[in-house]
Amino acid sequence: MKLIARGEDGGPGRSRAWSKRLTLLVVVLVSGVSIAGYVALSATVNGLPPYGLFPGWVTLLQPARAPVGDQVKLQVLSYAVGEHPLVAYMVAACGPSPYSADLVIGGRAQLTGVRLYPPQLATEYPSLRVQHLADLQLGYDQVYDFGDVEVIPFTLPQVNCVTVPGQSPPADSLLYGAAWGVSGFAAAPFEQSWRGPWGWWRGPHVTQAWPLTGSLQGVTVHGEFNGLAGLSGQWLRPDADITITQVGFPLNQSLDAAVPIPSDPSVPGWSGTDFISPIVRLTDTGSMAQLQDWIVVSAVGLGVGGGMLASLLFEWLRPRPAHIGAREPTRPPHATPPGPPSRPETAPRWSKPTAALIGTGLVMIWIRNRRNRRSM
Repeated sequence: MKLIARGEDGGPGRSRAWSKRLTLLVVVLVSGVSIAGYVALSATVNGLPPYGLFPGWVTLLQPARAPVGDQVKLQVLSYAVGEHPLVAYMVAACGPSPYSADLVIGGRAQLTGVRLYPPQLATEYPSLRVQHLADLQLGYDQVYDFGDVEVIPFTLPQVNCVTVPGQSPPADSLLYGAAWGVSGFAAAPFEQSWRGPWGWWRGPHVTQAWPLTGSLQGVTVHGEFNGLAGLSGQWLRPDADITITQVGFPLNQSLDAAVPIPSDPSVPGWSGTDFISPIVRLTDTGSMAQLQDWIVVSAVGLGVGGGMLASLLFEWLRPRPAHIGAREPTRPPHATPPGPPSRPETAPRWSKPTAALIGTGLVMIWIRNRRNRRSM
């Protein structure tokens, strides 16, 4: 009597074994990708960039014996993007006499590619002299060493100040006085975002740190400074109006926190009468929404893959009945008892992996449609 073991001839048993292995491979792959994606996306959404002061400053120094009575404004304008952001430093003044001073730029707020700003001023101020001092030292109650700095001297023509009822000084000296400015590329970025390992990707949170404007680095006193190195004679910081403005603020960014509080709570911009060193934290709302959608996709994939993996492991590890795999004698064809009447064939059912993948695809399609509707 010939004995035949089930599945030993490479038939249905071996096909089922390969199907289980393929299913396990797909489930492990889906679970691994979902776990890695969920961890990376969560770290990206919650990652915050450094929150520190900008390593640079810009201010005005004028001769101590210069005529008094001028109203002065110092303004910083920048798009604040890029490793070397394009920035402009502008000065406006009005009063009974011409105004002469030096624009002093220190630290990483120094500029490369310096030119007059706006370019139309080239006809009014044909000469632009940029001095690089290797070491600037000023004396007051002690010796202040500022290291290497850029010094740009300028003289503005005499323009009478316009009196605005109920406002003194004028609301905007750039509109009521003579203006002069320079632009160039800063040596360090104003804006930093959180980055993944080795800088492969960036997060939606952004920090902007602007140069200290209106004061010498580490000096808050007013009075006459003695030029010890780089500059000679007596110098003082004028009482200037300070304004810092971000040009072209994107509509898809929201302002989360700022020190000091901006003039407009929804836009990075500051104004004051002494010195300002602002820091602001922003969030790219469009990027944040996309990342949150992908977190949902990863969570769905993790749930589906984890559930299927647990089901497969439970099926493979549970004890099997003893009769499975036993050899049974085959009956002669004529001795085979008649079987039950054949039943009509039923429609094939979807396997668990197929159903799970279809469900995951439907969830992803729904998330994509929701994001497209939100972006319209």
